[in-house]
Amino acid sequence: MGDNTGNPTTDLYKILNVNRTASIDDIKKAYRVLALKYHPDKNKDANAAEQFRQITEAYETLSDVQKREHYDRFGTTDSNATNPHMSQQTAENVFQMFMNGFGGIGNSLKGFSFGHPMQMQFTTMSGEFPRNTMFMQRMSMHVKDPPIQRSLSLTLSDFYYGTEKKLKLTRMDHTTNQPLESIFTINIHPGTAENSQLKFENMGDVYKDRIAADIVFSFEVKPQERFKRDGSILMYTHPLSFQEMVNGFTLIVPDLKDATKPLHTETFAGVVNPQHSVTIPKKGFVILNTADKRHGQRDNLVINFSTTHWKLSTQEALSIMKQ
Repeated sequence: MGDNTGNPTTDLYKILNVNRTASIDDIKKAYRVLALKYHPDKNKDANAAEQFRQITEAYETLSDVQKREHYDRFGTTDSNATNPHMSQQTAENVFQMFMNGFGGIGNSLKGFSFGHPMQMQFTTMSGEFPRNTMFMQRMSMHVKDPPIQRSLSLTLSDFYYGTEKKLKLTRMDHTTNQPLESIFTINIHPGTAENSQLKFENMGDVYKDRIAADIVFSFEVKPQERFKRDGSILMYTHPLSFQEMVNGFTLIVPDLKDATKPLHTETFAGVVNPQHSVTIPKKGFVILNTADKRHGQRDNLVINFSTTHWKLSTQEALSIMKQ
């Protein structure tokens, strides 16, 4: 698979027999088939354990959006290039968690990566994982509760620069009448789409003979004056005064996070056409679309002008033009 520097000698996509545009569901399906085929308890071939470890390590990387993005960009399996490869015991733990119905543990959904607090919480709640055959037979007889919809409020700055959020979820275990509390670290990467959804698998209330519901978060984006987003393009509308239009001016586009700092400064000399827009390269949102050759770079900032606030008489307009 690779050496201890994180440099793979084998394509992780080829290990799972999926293409580079495979969805998270495709990756999960491929992992389940291959992991069951090469699991050491089932496959007694001398190389089965190593193949199982490689398959699980490939799944652990490609099912996590942040790790997958790093791998796609740099061809390495970890961002700090210091961690050794996954041990056989860790591979077995990942497999057991996956087969226990928590295939999303440690994974990301459309740009969101979950941290270790969630993995630890699942381990604590579940204890020793049941063996796969009996568990899957039992699970097939259970009904999963419908997903629970919730919202998470974020700013444009969160999507522009990225941010880290701590989220606490409390649910009820009705089999013990005890509350279960989980704390999650959510990394919002620069350029994450506003219409993304964040899913915590099997994190609803616990009932006997029922599979806990998924909790699905949608984003509520707080409006920011003069700014809008169009895909990965950042739009800014400046209320152009008549005097600015006639004489020119210097425009300071404020930073999304700190309005006292400039995101961009542009000088307009002479008459400004309010119907024209100005495009500033590499001042927009980070492009996360891997099909775009600019992937990983920032898109454009587009400046538009508004004149709907003008309330000038003819005499006032002529006076300004004479200045």
